[in-house]
Amino acid sequence: GHLGTYDIDGDTFTDEGEITGDPGGIVLAGYSPTGTLWAASQDTDELYTVDTGTSPPTATSRGDTGIDLSGADLVFSSDGTMYIWTSNTDDDGLYKVDDPSSNPTAVPVDEDNIGEKDERITGLAIRDAGTGDIVASDRDNDEIHVVDRTDGSITDSYSMTLNGEPYDYDFGDMTSGAFCGEVFRRGTLK
Repeated sequence: GHLGTYDIDGDTFTDEGEITGDPGGIVLAGYSPTGTLWAASQDTDELYTVDTGTSPPTATSRGDTGIDLSGADLVFSSDGTMYIWTSNTDDDGLYKVDDPSSNPTAVPVDEDNIGEKDERITGLAIRDAGTGDIVASDRDNDEIHVVDRTDGSITDSYSMTLNGEPYDYDFGDMTSGAFCGEVFRRGTLK
């Protein structure tokens, strides 16, 4: 995996180099409110911080989440709580990590909403500058869901369309807030 930086104002992309300590299987990443880049590996089910101030960038394990991160995504709320939706297991649903710096263990936001679901979430964002409900992209149903972050229930859904036609959404991600300018990619930069 490499870390790349895209300068929006200058319309330039810089390959910051291959990440030292990359465990492989990085499929989800996000910035905390303090500006720390966090990543998670579906190969190790661990959380990592990525030091973007070193050359090359360095990934450091922060520990095991305790859940299967295959098909997962993560997002931070404005108070620093990390939310993770994992999709490829019988324990799919919304989890939270209250303080990933001190304890990376993910716990269900509500046990009643964990289990086999009809959604395969591949992207998360939080409304209202990180204080509102979660919005989630569902690749199996081509919908955007509104998820109550206190219990993981889906409170509303919107069909994805393009020019008035159903949009076949495959994989993707979501973001909210100000652009951070950095992208974490697995494999070759394109």
